[in-house]
Amino acid sequence: MDELLGLLDTLEASILDGKKVPFSDKVVINERLVLTILDRMRLAIKSDGGAVRSAFAQSKPIQHHVHPQVQHPEPEFEAPRHIQDHVADLIRKAEDDSEKIKTGANEYADYVLANLQLLITKMQTNLVKIERNITGGRKTIDDQKKRGDKQHRNIGATDEGL
Repeated sequence: MDELLGLLDTLEASILDGKKVPFSDKVVINERLVLTILDRMRLAIKSDGGAVRSAFAQSKPIQHHVHPQVQHPEPEFEAPRHIQDHVADLIRKAEDDSEKIKTGANEYADYVLANLQLLITKMQTNLVKIERNITGGRKTIDDQKKRGDKQHRNIGATDEGL
């Protein structure tokens, strides 16, 4: 029973590790691996796990032990026309969807960049105003300093006259 649970876990892992088909919930799996696992599961059920252990020990595929007359060659067939048409429709739909996604992403990026450009323009305007304020403040300080120096000289001149 433990062997069967282990084989079920292996089957699940092979499905989870399969390649995802874009824009669908389908998965591409290794057919030969899955068929081998299924054969091992049949053997585990029939022989209560003893044959599975011996097959693992010998490192030979179990399919030869279970069904020697059944070979699993690579399938060489052409899918029916309606399936080919369906696959072609799925591919066209996926390409259309990807174009819509790209267009939406470009529009969003343009929107973000336009807002950023507007923000930078406003910041530049504010920086110019700040620079003018700083220049005006420094000029005011400089003017006060010059008036203070004149007053200080005038006070010093009147003190000397006493």
